[in-house]
Amino acid sequence: MLRFSLLFLLGLFSVNAVNFTCPDAAITVQTPTGNLPTGATQLTIVPAGVNCSIQFSIPNGYALLLQFHVDFQADPDKVEIVDSLNVVRYIVHTGTVLANVPLWLAAPSAQVVVTGVSGNSSFLLNYRYQSLSGFKQVIKPTGEHFSLNDLPTNTYYTINASSDTEKVALNYGQFIGDATDYTLLDFFVYDGDNLNTANMIGSLADVDYYMTFSTGKNLSIVNFYGDGSSSYALGNDASTISSFSLYFLYMTRVQTGITGTLAGTTTNGAAYTFICVDCSTFYWTRLQFDSMVNGNVTNVAFQGMTPTHKKEKLLRYDPQTVGDNYFPQIMPTNILTVNLYQARTAFGFNTASTSVAWSQPYDKRKGSIFSSNLWMDNSSGFNYNIRNDSALFNISLNMNSFLLSASDQMNLSVGVQDQNATYSYQYPRDQNINTTVSVNGTYLQVALNSSATSDVRLSFEMTYLNDIIGSTTTLPTTTTTQTPLPTTTILTTRPALTTQSTVFTTQAVTTQQQTTVVKTPTTQTPQNQTTTGSPSQAPTTPVIQTTTKGTENLKLTAAFVVLLISFYI
Repeated sequence: MLRFSLLFLLGLFSVNAVNFTCPDAAITVQTPTGNLPTGATQLTIVPAGVNCSIQFSIPNGYALLLQFHVDFQADPDKVEIVDSLNVVRYIVHTGTVLANVPLWLAAPSAQVVVTGVSGNSSFLLNYRYQSLSGFKQVIKPTGEHFSLNDLPTNTYYTINASSDTEKVALNYGQFIGDATDYTLLDFFVYDGDNLNTANMIGSLADVDYYMTFSTGKNLSIVNFYGDGSSSYALGNDASTISSFSLYFLYMTRVQTGITGTLAGTTTNGAAYTFICVDCSTFYWTRLQFDSMVNGNVTNVAFQGMTPTHKKEKLLRYDPQTVGDNYFPQIMPTNILTVNLYQARTAFGFNTASTSVAWSQPYDKRKGSIFSSNLWMDNSSGFNYNIRNDSALFNISLNMNSFLLSASDQMNLSVGVQDQNATYSYQYPRDQNINTTVSVNGTYLQVALNSSATSDVRLSFEMTYLNDIIGSTTTLPTTTTTQTPLPTTTILTTRPALTTQSTVFTTQAVTTQQQTTVVKTPTTQTPQNQTTTGSPSQAPTTPVIQTTTKGTENLKLTAAFVVLLISFYI
């Protein structure tokens, strides 16, 4: 087998003496596999003056796999590929022979243009039509996130809207702090629930960036390359985010601290959904508005779950009233959506498993407590104990809402350590509760075991009175911190994602200079698609950047390849 493989590679990298013959007609699925130029089995010299346009007709229910082998010998020689959305990709010169470079294309058509100027470069293309009739469908409802690493071979996800009149908006979410995930360009999005009949409308990166909605009640997503991704995807009912100028999805994990900037400066504002894959609580630690304030309009609001869940906005902050004394604020949910209206704020949160800061009183501290089902779909209990036994506080409670069922249990108490509680309420023992309470104590304890129908909302304020006699503990003047968590700082905006300009090989490459073309695509809308909002950055002219790439592990066999993406203007 080793001898056969060696002979195959030697044959591939030799140069064919046949003429470079360009097909006269479009290639169809009637010839499901083949090599180009016509009759070639090895790399074939591209004569000077050749401008060969190879047309492929791709019927619905099929995808086309192209595998390129190229040995560029001069800069003017080039190979370009045009897909069904008129996106152009170039295979650029890397100084080595390219082999088995794959590119998948969707219906209805594709074009490969080979241009020879020097007469010294060589080229070979293998193609194969892939039927999609055997692909298995997995249904996902809007509002349910899913890992893009779990998509089995020959399988696709279909995201269904919540009703027949709804449309679907599809977004991806990377883990905050991860490098840009270029595999998102390998996920094809189809407008419908059937790969055999639906139109491909772009990559997952494209659909996210342009806020492109389905024309019907579903979208489908598939990856023909078979490579996984560390990112997640989320479909929302389009009506729940269409009013925003921007919508972003971000992923995080337990025991992580995040800081950055949130921006929703337009009249329509913006929304950000944060999902923690292995925790159940966010602790919001900072919210600081910048100088861009529009009277009573500017505000930031928090709701549990995704926009599709249509949870109530439980907390709302504005620049006139919010201060550091409102934080940390607990938000007992693994999915949190932040809504900004004509606002830009510095923010911070963490996903600690426990929070010393949340449990620590300090002078002028304010906060809110809600029954957990108001944040999440499922109900769960909690036991919050905010205390400092070395200091006495005046603790003011405001019962904004108090609805419990017969099966619910609640304990609310304020007091001093080792003494009877100054204030104590127990449900169902006590049926009536005072709407406002102001008592002195060293702690506030609230424990609730509730059903999905409960509605408990209380706010509190703590004012320092004096130290407890005999105590040697110093009262903190601000929030007490705990052992610092790993912290990532992000600017929560998202540029257009174009094909990664990176050299690929199965072996490590030495550091080299590489020229990268970066272009923000023009705002093209696929035909018959619904697009709302605007890209996060205005379209710009191409910018040439020179970057240095170090050693990398790469996925293509015996090949260096760069695919650069642009659009026909």
